[in-house]
Amino acid sequence: MRGPIFAGLLAALLCTPLEGTVSPQSNSTPAGPGTVNYVEGGVSIGTQELSPSSVGSVRLLAGQSLTTLASGRAEILLTPGVIARVGGQSSLKMISASLEN
Repeated sequence: MRGPIFAGLLAALLCTPLEGTVSPQSNSTPAGPGTVNYVEGGVSIGTQELSPSSVGSVRLLAGQSLTTLASGRAEILLTPGVIARVGGQSSLKMISASLEN
């Protein structure tokens, strides 16, 4: 008799979220076109210098350009599953951030 009761309690305990836990997706917005996925070295959008802490929180909007210095590298999300990699001494201009174009 102890086996089924113990198994039921264990299953209930494992399925109950702990107080104070946060799921990874709870406060984040989904990445959209133009989201910066990777930054290394000298990278900027206009006059805004980007750093590794910019990843996921900065978007390249329509009409903006991302520029890299000789040591710079970046990745920009274009559509879900498609990224643009920008190497050193390069520039990329976002013409449209719409998924339809």
